[in-house]
Amino acid sequence: MVQTTAAAPPGAIPQGLARGKLNAPMVSFFMIASLGPLLVCAGTLPSSIGATGLTSFPAAFVLTALILGMFAPGYLAMSRHVVNAGAFYALITRGLGRPAGVAGALVAFVGYSGMQCSLYGIIGVQGAAFVADNSTWHPSWWACALAAWVLVGTLGLVQVELSGRLLGVLSVTEILVILAISMAGLAHPADGRTHPGALNPSHLTAGSLGPLAAICVLCFLGFEQSVVYGEEARRPRTTLLRASVVSLSVAAVIYVGASLAVDMHYGKSVVAEAQARGPELFLAMSPGLLSDCADVLFLTSLFAAALAYHNTLIRYGYSLGRDGVLPQALATVRRSGIPRTASLLQSAIGLGAILATLTFQWDPMTQLFYLASTTGGYAIMVLLAVTAVAVVVFFARDHRGEPGAVRLWLPGIAAAALIGMVWACTANLSGLLGISPSDPTIDRVFILLGGTAVLGFGWALALKLTRPSIYAALAPILTEVAA
Repeated sequence: MVQTTAAAPPGAIPQGLARGKLNAPMVSFFMIASLGPLLVCAGTLPSSIGATGLTSFPAAFVLTALILGMFAPGYLAMSRHVVNAGAFYALITRGLGRPAGVAGALVAFVGYSGMQCSLYGIIGVQGAAFVADNSTWHPSWWACALAAWVLVGTLGLVQVELSGRLLGVLSVTEILVILAISMAGLAHPADGRTHPGALNPSHLTAGSLGPLAAICVLCFLGFEQSVVYGEEARRPRTTLLRASVVSLSVAAVIYVGASLAVDMHYGKSVVAEAQARGPELFLAMSPGLLSDCADVLFLTSLFAAALAYHNTLIRYGYSLGRDGVLPQALATVRRSGIPRTASLLQSAIGLGAILATLTFQWDPMTQLFYLASTTGGYAIMVLLAVTAVAVVVFFARDHRGEPGAVRLWLPGIAAAALIGMVWACTANLSGLLGISPSDPTIDRVFILLGGTAVLGFGWALALKLTRPSIYAALAPILTEVAA
């Protein structure tokens, strides 16, 4: 395998990533692992019901899935013409210009890094509690976090197929357990009869739609990662489409089913139960062996998500290094097709997050997990909205044979809806972060993400002035790979 050490000119074929290694199921497994379905069902859903007092999550999940379903066709259509491991970076560059693309790339890097690093906080806390409950050893949270970090970093250096197979086993098992618990909850409704009223869209009031949309769209983040694996996919056109359809459909079924089961099983007391039980709200619908299995799978779900985000980030690092946006050493690959330096960089960032939490005595759950994951998710949601606009602009210049619904109407509607969701998240950010609206952390989040975008925009302009050849070759359209 030839190593890539310089920015590729437009139309050139990149060397390095292991092309043709990933089929649709493997890409789906990476995406589903990033979604963290058990974390959503047993963590996000109960805490959201308890914090907001809202119970219309089934209808909100359906609405969110429909919006993302409208976003996906244009997103995937553009990715067929712009195949690049740095998904947001490449699509925004080709749609809205190189400065916007580099800004989006750095925001994506910060956002995904925040989401991955946050998982070490909850893995540490939940892992330590699990070991203490099932043995005489009482480890510190950071010991469990470091153990997960070592394993993620090691697997991040091996062939991508191995990670894909491991995530496949974990994801399928996790999905089956979630479905079984949800069916148990649906089979035992609170008042003895089925009443899927929470699916009624009329329950989505103007006052509830904002926080519901903000929470639900964050739960689906990860489905957009199919494009990241375009350079490694077998027959990218069909592989990415199938993987996206599968992951979005699976997530929608799981989230709607789990939230409906919780609402029906606990009935009118669901909010009080959510506040009292927390994560046990979902697991308690099927006590016994199934619940015990879910306790183990909750940890493996967190680990799978950390590994999936690690793989996404090293591909962003590879793409940005290849194009000269970041140090070109990040584009150096092993014979296995893994960008080794990019993987080691991401491992260093993860270690830095764990050590910083220890050094500054941050709470690993509230200050590492909640803050970092919500900030990262917010950043990715903003990029989804920007990318939807980029899709419309890209095809407005050249239809490239795509039908009007794919290149204009669906992405246009999705862009408007996603911009609305960004507004809802922005308006409810303090609630999502679990802090007071007057807390200075809100301003710090905006400064971090806004400053990162400004830095990327400025860096692109600096490249234009000082290294025009690299600037002109940013995010090349890899025509041979796309074919």
